[in-house]
Amino acid sequence: MLQKFLRAVPKEAPTFYLWRTYAMVSINAWFWSSVFHTRDFPFTEKMDYFCALAAVLFSFYAFLIRLIGYDRTWKWTAPALPLLIFYTYHCYYLTFVRFDYGYNMVANVSVGVLNSIGWLVFCAVRREGRSWKELMPCAVSVLMVDCLMVLELLDFPPLFFTFDAHSLWHLGTAPIAFLWYRFLIEDSLHVHRQERKTGKFL
Repeated sequence: MLQKFLRAVPKEAPTFYLWRTYAMVSINAWFWSSVFHTRDFPFTEKMDYFCALAAVLFSFYAFLIRLIGYDRTWKWTAPALPLLIFYTYHCYYLTFVRFDYGYNMVANVSVGVLNSIGWLVFCAVRREGRSWKELMPCAVSVLMVDCLMVLELLDFPPLFFTFDAHSLWHLGTAPIAFLWYRFLIEDSLHVHRQERKTGKFL
């Protein structure tokens, strides 16, 4: 999907580098998730947890950037600083104070809920002249992740001694990328068209 995005969206689009960075952060998170689920060691576990939160935080950062605009340097840095401070503290606490599974889950779910609410409000309010059909991939992707999040919060004996709640979470999230990147491509092209038309960033 990253390759598809790179082919469809010109580098001149205001959100091109934002979403390319998002894709790299996400790829890194899924890489370490694969490593951890293959080899469960303290280091791989931390990398899985830290990189997963990084992906969720960057998605929330991207929402904030998409909300406030990108025509000034402060708009890029202002939302990044508190998120970076929180992320640094989170990693420090889990590494040097206490590896608290409950706290880690609360942190991820809290940011995830804020992220979901943000994007759903974005779809409902900041339509920028677009139809619901154009914003549907965003809303559906977010709602699907929200539904699947229940699997992360629940636990049950593995079905057929193989498929537990966590594995079904991973299975369910895989196809969502197709819908989500469809939105990212459309939204980036929309922003690019608006910039060329008005000469201003949205």
